[in-house]
Amino acid sequence: MDFITKAGLKELDNYHYKSGGYTKLDNLMNPFWEWCQRMVPKTCAPNTVTFVGFLLMILSYMIMLYHDQTFTKVLPSWVYYTTAILQFIYQTLDAVDGKHARQTKSSSPLGQLFDHGCDSFSLSFLILSVCQSVRLGPTNEVIFFFCLTQIGFFMCNWGEYHTGVLQTNYANFGVTEGELMIAGAVALCGVNPYFFEYTIYDALSYFGVSLSSLPSWVAFIVQVHLKDLILKFLYGTFVILITLFIASTVIKSSRKAFALLQFVPVIINCATTYLWSTLPVFEKHAGLILVIAGLIFSLNTARTIICSLTKMDTPIFQLEYVVYLLGYLAASGVFGNHFTNMDYNILVGLAIYTAVSAVFWAKGCINQISSYLGIYCFSLEKRKPVKFE
Repeated sequence: MDFITKAGLKELDNYHYKSGGYTKLDNLMNPFWEWCQRMVPKTCAPNTVTFVGFLLMILSYMIMLYHDQTFTKVLPSWVYYTTAILQFIYQTLDAVDGKHARQTKSSSPLGQLFDHGCDSFSLSFLILSVCQSVRLGPTNEVIFFFCLTQIGFFMCNWGEYHTGVLQTNYANFGVTEGELMIAGAVALCGVNPYFFEYTIYDALSYFGVSLSSLPSWVAFIVQVHLKDLILKFLYGTFVILITLFIASTVIKSSRKAFALLQFVPVIINCATTYLWSTLPVFEKHAGLILVIAGLIFSLNTARTIICSLTKMDTPIFQLEYVVYLLGYLAASGVFGNHFTNMDYNILVGLAIYTAVSAVFWAKGCINQISSYLGIYCFSLEKRKPVKFE
């Protein structure tokens, strides 16, 4: 079954990407990215560059997931270093693929979709690596942090759907800054896995500063763990930015009710993930549960990206989050006691089903778009396009 309609494919002929602009760090990193781009063989398709980076991002978290699914264990130092290096390579390739496309004159809506689609799936592994590195544990906080960042990424692509502009940075802070900060934080945990459990006062005490010499409110703040200070700042910032962005986008949108309706899959996914956290299996397999939730978040975002390119309505009903919810109901005993001791097996089944569903959906969309445009996804060769009257 084709996801993209014939009318949707025709809209690809009119698509023009509008970026939200570059930050100072983007401009600073640009010479390095251009040097890396020159190292890429001219016969290599840009999507191949994107896909290699995507595979490295998956690997970066799978190494962590293999060692721990509870977000509580201190991992071997080499795991943190390897994850950080793979994330940096991913970030570099993510910046290089577009330059390589322009260099080889092979830019296309497919490349734009493939790039942003891979980014939507990569985000989950990027965020989970942070949760593991700072050891958020199988808690409500890890769910809140994970879901909030997923909402933020969906929101950016949802905004493009309604305004035609993909906002990638705010106040000179964007994707590049975020990705490099995450890689840096993971690497710091390799140096000292307890780094983010220190307080500001731990540093001040080396200089002879005593708590009694500080105002009470300052003394309180400097005794809070770095991890908690950073997370609380991020929570406040994200909530404010997300609220303002949603409000401004809905005001600009000509379909205000539908714009809000598009958040239904996101809300259901967040709620179902929270429900899974109430089961005993979450204590041991929080990582696996969030991988499944991340795949569903990413699929919804990727569908929104495609619908933005093709001027189609984003489907509100999506089978993956329904199956995810049914899995929880089965594991919680709603359907009787037949499945209550099979919660881990249910999770494994959900992970396989969601991953396979994502692969088949992506493969179908790529085949449709590449056939229509007369190109190949992983080759610079051309072919006869399949056009419609």
